Amino acid sequence: MSNRLEALRVFFTAADAANFREAAVRLSVSPQVVTRAVRELEEELGEPLFHRSTRGVQLTDFGRQLAERARVAVGGVDDLFHRTDRRAPSQHAGTVRVTAPGIFGRRLIPQALAPMLAAHPGLVLDLRVSEEHADVVDQQID
Repeated sequence: MSNRLEALRVFFTAADAANFREAAVRLSVSPQVVTRAVRELEEELGEPLFHRSTRGVQLTDFGRQLAERARVAVGGVDDLFHRTDRRAPSQHAGTVRVTAPGIFGRRLIPQALAPMLAAHPGLVLDLRVSEEHADVVDQQID
């Protein structure tokens, strides 16, 4: 996960959840996304964040400290983008997953959806560009 801010958000959500699957449900992503984000953070930081066993995961001391710092840091960034006007916030929120071939996905889809995403800041676009047919059920693609 190249976006460090999002990786930290995934990590502290996983730290608050009973397991990675529950964190994935909270974030509306697959458990593999949570596992990958945590693994990449551990590799980048050079420290384990969770103790893993067949019965589950538990935060390390380093992971506990990082979770608190990450929560504050991400909250601070979120506050920067908090709407200060008094207009009613959008009622639409969540992740919208779209898959498209490269010819459409790189240019047309983002241009077409940009006004909707701007009007509804609670929506998150998960755009998957690929020439292969996607399994829309398993990948939970809209």
